[in-house]
Amino acid sequence: MSIPDHFRARASESRPPLEEARSFLVAVTEDAVGPDEIRAQVRALVASHPASVRRKLMAIETVLGQEHPEGELTRFVGWDLNRALDDPTDAASAQWIADVADIVREELESAD
Repeated sequence: MSIPDHFRARASESRPPLEEARSFLVAVTEDAVGPDEIRAQVRALVASHPASVRRKLMAIETVLGQEHPEGELTRFVGWDLNRALDDPTDAASAQWIADVADIVREELESAD
C-alpha cells in the first residue's frame, strides 16, 4: 500500500518549536490536575512513542532557550494550556514549562 504524496509531504514538514511544544503540552496537561497526573500522561506517551516524545522535548527546550515578546509565554501557558498560575508572568510561565520539561526528561531517562 502506498502513502499518498500529500500525506508524505505533510509528515515530513517541520513545525515551529512553539507549535510542537503547544501540541505536546496540551496533550499531557489538559486534563491533569497536578504534576502527578502530568507525569502519568507523559509516562504513557513515552511507553508507546519515545522517539516522538524526545522530539517534543527538544521543541520545549528550544522554546525555553528562545527570546519571546513580552507576555507571549504568559499567554501560552494561560490561554493555550489553560493554566492559571499564582504569578502570571513570563518568568513564572517559563518555570512552569521547565518543570514539565523536567518531568518529560525524567520519564525518558527512566524508560531507557
